Amino acid sequence: MKPSRQILIYDTTLRDGIQRHGISCSLEDKIKIFQKLAQLGIPFIECGWPGANTVDTQLFQYLQTEPLAQNTQVVAFGSTRRAHQKASDNKMLKALLAPIPIGSRFLANLGTCTSPMRSRSASMKI
Repeated sequence: MKPSRQILIYDTTLRDGIQRHGISCSLEDKIKIFQKLAQLGIPFIECGWPGANTVDTQLFQYLQTEPLAQNTQVVAFGSTRRAHQKASDNKMLKALLAPIPIGSRFLANLGTCTSPMRSRSASMKI
């Protein structure tokens, strides 16, 4: 009998899944979606891009105050670089990193390619 393999799911429903014409989620909608994904045991839930819009920023603020499911990690999406701009001057990068408490179960997906699992995209534990 072969040993079983573990499959880890990286869910992007709260970012890619709702980027469609006519779809708009409130903070309450995003919280409910997050909670359902966590209940299903999804280990990595990408919740958007802090600083990109009010609802995403509020979601990350909310998730910092709420207990997470034991094996669930919150992932923030963001770009590491903009052309002709220093990283220290990039407001979006500051928003991505500033609210994340050190040693938390928050991850930052810092990449710009289309697939978050490709080699150019790096997830790092903060």
